[in-house]
Amino acid sequence: MQPHELIEVKNEDQLLDEMKEQLRSQQFPARIMRKGGVFYTLLALFMRALAGLYSLLPVIIRQMFVHSASGAWLDVAAREYGVFRKQATKTNGRITFIRSNAEQVVTVEAGTMFSTNPDLKGIVRRFYLKKTVVLPLGAFKADGEIEAEEAGAGFNVAAGNIQNMLTFVPYVSVTNEENWIIREGTDLETDDSLRQRTLGRWEQLSTGGIRDYYRSLIESISGVVAVHIEDQHPRGEGTADIIIMGVAGVPSAAIVQEAQTLITKYGSLIGDIRAYAAEPVKIDIEVMLHYVPQFAEAEAVEKEALLRIREMFRYGAADQAGEILHIDPRYPFDVSLLITNLRTIDYVIQVDVIRPLDSVVMTRRQVAVLVEVKIQTVAHT
Repeated sequence: MQPHELIEVKNEDQLLDEMKEQLRSQQFPARIMRKGGVFYTLLALFMRALAGLYSLLPVIIRQMFVHSASGAWLDVAAREYGVFRKQATKTNGRITFIRSNAEQVVTVEAGTMFSTNPDLKGIVRRFYLKKTVVLPLGAFKADGEIEAEEAGAGFNVAAGNIQNMLTFVPYVSVTNEENWIIREGTDLETDDSLRQRTLGRWEQLSTGGIRDYYRSLIESISGVVAVHIEDQHPRGEGTADIIIMGVAGVPSAAIVQEAQTLITKYGSLIGDIRAYAAEPVKIDIEVMLHYVPQFAEAEAVEKEALLRIREMFRYGAADQAGEILHIDPRYPFDVSLLITNLRTIDYVIQVDVIRPLDSVVMTRRQVAVLVEVKIQTVAHT
């Protein structure tokens, strides 16, 4: 039985009929029950208000239970279990300054802004420099630490996406190189994720640790998307490995360290439990897109295809109806998903996948990571 089925909901007519029966049983004069009369009108208004309260009951009852609550009501219910919604966090990473002329000292002040090019939805992601960076004489390259302007997983952009420095510095260009993320940004936790963690909270009441205990413990960390537990003595008797997948696929060292700290503090006193980042499986993608040249340009098709492919690899993002489908770190990389996302580009009529030739199967310790993308376009005549 569902929570909203616990109480029978009555409409205005049912309530009015019941009240009429009660009044008749108490020998109220029949004339006062005539439609149009003052008493009947007041009674009908009261029953309408009461019916409104009845209609509200299923909503209230659903919000009383973790299985069916949502929004702020779910936050209140989860709090009773000692579980709190993971808040959105900002991306922290490294920006690389590159210059062609190293004949003078260049200072880039803290607070300098950087941005990406617009994504599929036209959104530009901005970052600011946390500490002043100095490029001394003879230095052609230097790194600085940046933070996203706002919280959210959308700021975990791919390498090479941060290209614009909004404050002009002569001879200096910027980029975010491979493994630029220090700590991933995350979105506000969804209701489904919070509900699942809350229902698994009982597992943390055990001591020493079972599989679900460690899964519940590690999933409480912001930036963790999926956890795989290998508890069949992978490194010998009394050992267990916890494989972590983050919003960027391979989690940052900071997340792995935080996980190990939790394991050390709350885990088994005698077992050897270790946290590991998922091993990257490099995915090279090469596709050929056939489009209608009368309505689209090759450059625009290539640009949107590249943005869609990169968006596919944004782990933990929710799939929305009519939008891009994201790959799931718990399953193999499916080529059909790639075709589906590219086939929905306006005026693209055929998608040929050159690489990979087939779906990429991975172990539970691995996660797909996008490396190289090549896009060819063919005008359909």
